[in-house]
Amino acid sequence: MALWTMTDEAAGKPKNLTATEKTSVYGVDEAETTAKQGKVAHAGWVKITEGTGGRAGRVHYETLVAASSMTGDAEDTKFQDLTILINTQPANRSVTAPAATTFTVAASTTPGGGSLSYQWQILVSDTWTNITNAGVYSTATTATLNISDSSGLNGEQYRVRISATGADTVNSQAATLTVA
Repeated sequence: MALWTMTDEAAGKPKNLTATEKTSVYGVDEAETTAKQGKVAHAGWVKITEGTGGRAGRVHYETLVAASSMTGDAEDTKFQDLTILINTQPANRSVTAPAATTFTVAASTTPGGGSLSYQWQILVSDTWTNITNAGVYSTATTATLNISDSSGLNGEQYRVRISATGADTVNSQAATLTVA
């Protein structure tokens, strides 16, 4: 399957471009086209912008990539743009010490299929600080933060940072632990 395509307006479907069409539409020659083939991270439509300066100095194009053509070095890899959605925010918790408790978040990516990473944080002196899997905390890098003993944690605020390759990192809302 050719990687360089454009819409055939008469048929309303993508069509393969000839070397001449590639140069006239995208401003690149056959050698550049060949050099760009197979250097993306996923199959599907990929929008690529290259060049510097104003509009005249940049080239914009979309390409349809077949899964069998995905190769290339790590520094040449292009990733799909993803958006992280927090479907369920962490909720405030009220417990009686020394009870255990959890904070949980539910998130997804759009388009789907992104691999999410989590990092729970605690608010310390107006600064969000990463929690490590130590002491009363465990699973600080999953969708659920487990707290084994709530003693001394009254009023602490927690949030989670969620990231994925090809997406901007997002922060959940803060949730407060109330300990009686």
